Amino acid sequence: MELSVRMRDMVEKKLASCEETYGVKVLFWSFRGSLDVNISRKNSDLDLIFVFKNRTGNKVAAIHDIIGYGFDFWGWDIEDAVRTIELNNNSYYQNPVECQNLPLTKEHARGGLTYYSGIYCYFGNIKSGSFGEEMKTLSDKLIGVMEKRVLISHILDGMEGELDKLEINGGMSACDYLYAVWGVLMAEHVYKGGLPGEGEIDPLIKLYMDGETADVVNRLRRIYKNSLSKHTQFFKIEEINVFIRNKFQFLQKVSGKLTPQHSLDMQEKIEGLKSYIAELEV
Repeated sequence: MELSVRMRDMVEKKLASCEETYGVKVLFWSFRGSLDVNISRKNSDLDLIFVFKNRTGNKVAAIHDIIGYGFDFWGWDIEDAVRTIELNNNSYYQNPVECQNLPLTKEHARGGLTYYSGIYCYFGNIKSGSFGEEMKTLSDKLIGVMEKRVLISHILDGMEGELDKLEINGGMSACDYLYAVWGVLMAEHVYKGGLPGEGEIDPLIKLYMDGETADVVNRLRRIYKNSLSKHTQFFKIEEINVFIRNKFQFLQKVSGKLTPQHSLDMQEKIEGLKSYIAELEV
C-alpha cells in the first residue's frame, strides 16, 4: 500500500525543516520497520531514514529528529553511507564464508544506519521518495556496488537468537514471530533477484509461503495488530517454527554458495561513486 498524499507532504515538510536547521540537502528517504513491512500494530511507531549531503564545511554525521510521539526520523551523511558499503563489502571479500555486519560506529548501529536498513531498504520501496534529477544516476551507482550475500546477511542479522528462542521456549512473542517470518521471506526475495526495498509482507507471503502456513501467519498478524505492546503476547506455533527453521537453513546453504559480484571492480566503482557525490550540487 502506497503512502497517502498527506503523509508524503508531512514527511517532505519535515525533511525541508531538517535541511534548513542542519545545513544539509536530503537526497532520498524511506520508511522502514513495521509500517514498511505491513505488520504494524495500531499504535506502532513510525520509522523513517533519510540520506543527505552536507552543504557546509561543518559536517553533520547524523540527525535524529522526532515528530510528536513515535515518529522517528534518522538521517545520515551520504559519504558515511558509502563508507558503510565499502566497509562491509571489503569484510566479505576478505572472508566470504563468514559475513560480519559492520556499522561505522555504535551510534550508527543504534539508529539502524547500516548496510540494509540505512541504505538499501530504499531501493524498490513504494514508501519512499527522492529529490533531484541526479537520483537516478546515484541509485544506479549504489545498486552497482551492492553485494547480495552481504545484504542477505544483514537482513538475517540476529536470526540465530530467534532460533535459540524456539529451541529453548518452543515459541516467541507475536512481534518476534512476524519479524522472523518477514526476515526469511525478504532474504529469499533478495536471493532470487528481488529489490531489497520490496519488503511488504503480503506479496512475499504469496511468493514464498504455502497457503496453509500463510493462513496461520495472517491470523497471528490480525491478533498482533490489536495488541497494546510488542512483546506481551507469547505463542507456540509449530507450523511457523518449522517454516522459519527450514527457510533459515535453506538461506544459509544457498547464500553461502554465492560468490562476490563486485570484488574485481569494487574499488573503481566506489571511487566513481565518491566522485559523483562530490560533484552533486546541493
